[in-house]
Amino acid sequence: MRPAQDTLIVTAPPRRRARSVSRLASPPPRRSKSREVKRSSREVRRSRETRVLKERPRRLVPLRKLFLVGLFFLGQGLFFFSELFHLSRIEVNGLSHLTREQVVSHARLTRGSPVWLLPPATVAERVAGIHAVKSVQVEVRLPGTVEIAVQEREPRFLVGSPASPELYLADAHGVLLRKAQLPSSLPRVMVTEPLAEGGRLSQGIVPIASETLALLHGIVPGKPSSISIDSLEAVTVETSWQGWPLTLRLGSLEHRDYKRQLLQALWARLPASKGRPVLLDLRYSSPVVKVVKPSSPEPANY
Repeated sequence: MRPAQDTLIVTAPPRRRARSVSRLASPPPRRSKSREVKRSSREVRRSRETRVLKERPRRLVPLRKLFLVGLFFLGQGLFFFSELFHLSRIEVNGLSHLTREQVVSHARLTRGSPVWLLPPATVAERVAGIHAVKSVQVEVRLPGTVEIAVQEREPRFLVGSPASPELYLADAHGVLLRKAQLPSSLPRVMVTEPLAEGGRLSQGIVPIASETLALLHGIVPGKPSSISIDSLEAVTVETSWQGWPLTLRLGSLEHRDYKRQLLQALWARLPASKGRPVLLDLRYSSPVVKVVKPSSPEPANY
């Protein structure tokens, strides 16, 4: 009887191990079908909500565009028809000989026109077309104001010609500004070319006249009566000595410094000359001095 009891004690533990293994290997319990249905319905609802949120901005975009376009055209209408942006005042400054009507006419400004259609550069270019204008500045500001600041050309010479009966005022660039009114303190320059208001002298006339005045300065007292420049750019000056007329023939001014020294030496010797000098010719290497002897007094009759 004892050996049988021993076998029963030995075989009992393996049975318990098998049960624990089978218990661990058993599949997990299945979820209920109602939970899966609820989860799927929840996901469907979320997808619908996200789709609606995505579609709403697309529907609002055309409305926003139409609203912005409407605001743009409304602003343009107010901008175009508002009196604030229409030309109502024209200011012209810096005039001395030109008139306000001349400047406004060349600027082509009309009251009531929109100021945003008036580029300052375009208006300035129009006014600069006046021959007597040296420079111009244009400013457009609100409300409806255009300011034009003009700087006129300054006359430098009094210009005449045998081909033109009138004398004209010319600036430092040779622009003929207007007809001159005599008497005038400006140096007179005589040329051979025809003259007209708004025209321009030949390129070398003004520099030659300026160099001639510089050559005479400090040697010949007073202002020369006239400076004649022929077609070959030879210079003849009409001046005076002790109240008597005197002609200086300088020719071309290629050797201006040499001719200045020569003229200075001859002018210093004029008081010692026996007679009245009427001509100094510096065109040649040997200068020519022409002197008129004083007339002898007539004998008295008793």
